[in-house]
Amino acid sequence: MTEVVSLGCWSGCCMLNEFRLICKVWMLLVVALTYGVAIFSTVYGYDDALINWMFVFNKTGYTGGGLQKVFGVWVFEPHRLIKIGVQCFPNPISRIHEHKVFVAQPKPTCFHPLLEEVNERSDFISCFDNGSVDVLKLATDVAVPDINDDQVLVKVVAAALNLVDFKRRLGYFKAIDSPLPITPGYDVSGVVVKVGSQVKTLKEGDEVYGDINDKGLDGPKQLGTLAEYTAVEEKLLALKPKSLDFVQAAALPLAIETAYQGLERAKFSEGKTILVLNGAGGVGSFVIQLAKHVFGASKIAATSSTGKLELLKSLGADVAIDYTKENFEDLPDKYDVVYDAIGQPEKAVKAVNETGVAVSITGPIPPPGFAFLLRADGSILTKLNPYIESGKIKVIVDPKSPFPFDQVKEAYAYLETHRATGKVVIYPIP
Repeated sequence: MTEVVSLGCWSGCCMLNEFRLICKVWMLLVVALTYGVAIFSTVYGYDDALINWMFVFNKTGYTGGGLQKVFGVWVFEPHRLIKIGVQCFPNPISRIHEHKVFVAQPKPTCFHPLLEEVNERSDFISCFDNGSVDVLKLATDVAVPDINDDQVLVKVVAAALNLVDFKRRLGYFKAIDSPLPITPGYDVSGVVVKVGSQVKTLKEGDEVYGDINDKGLDGPKQLGTLAEYTAVEEKLLALKPKSLDFVQAAALPLAIETAYQGLERAKFSEGKTILVLNGAGGVGSFVIQLAKHVFGASKIAATSSTGKLELLKSLGADVAIDYTKENFEDLPDKYDVVYDAIGQPEKAVKAVNETGVAVSITGPIPPPGFAFLLRADGSILTKLNPYIESGKIKVIVDPKSPFPFDQVKEAYAYLETHRATGKVVIYPIP
């Protein structure tokens, strides 16, 4: 923990000179002790016990000092803190007002191969107007976003596209959106490179994933995830499951959180039945799996085109309905919950049983249905991580993914065909 000790005010030149002499002697003793600790920790492997020191003495002739392990060797320089190679935390030293001593934080040990010193400028995909994919432009030399006390800065490794992304680009939510230009993107997976002062559970070097927009359509961030760096509230993130790579992790957050919240709001529970419209899509594929493995459904039906029927069964659907050959609303079976993940509200309510309910994530729906907007929540991801780690919940990434960063327009155009299977992901991001 950072400690700041005030030296107070000293009266009299004699006392000041004596104090300076004491400080210099004490400095020499600490330097000797620091070297001793460095040698001991290197020989016996106790690197975690070693502390970086910086001593600031106003008007004593010492401007600073530092101890750092450089390529396996501890080095001390009295006038600067050496910074070579990858570090997990920025140096915690800052200027303290007169007559104060600052003792730096312990040397971090959370090195990550993707962690690097954050550049001051970076690249973003920017949308300067509403319209077709042609309004998307690569903006270079853009300032890296600042973070608030409750946020972390994430080095983006992969980002996924969602239907809301292209609808936002088209201006559907212009009245409640951030002002142009915007950087699109909700889903992210990456590495924490900087943390705010109030962040408690995450540290630099952590591999994380999440949906960066708390309220979804209500004022989404101006700087989204199609960028080298993005600023995210701690509460919206979770640690990336170790069993997933960054591409798979980026495909999860918005879709699986939407699926989970819709089932919760529909009061879906063990023993109930459900029909999922567009079961092979990003949200629908997770609705099937959550209904089966987390909520305990007794029967799951889902719709898709002919070529995706086997996928529905592999995800856990008991009944796979080919919408090109059958009208699901005309079939005799009715369900406790109909989850509309495609935008067919009028048909969806016709498949509900007498006590059932329909859920819409695309817009208004007649009774007995309700529509809802996602509230991003990293705790949902944390709760579901065991199911993901065990392989019970599978991530479906479209076979054409990932698209590289310079093919974002092509990725959007493909997403807008509504023929993607699972999620469309952008990777790598510079």
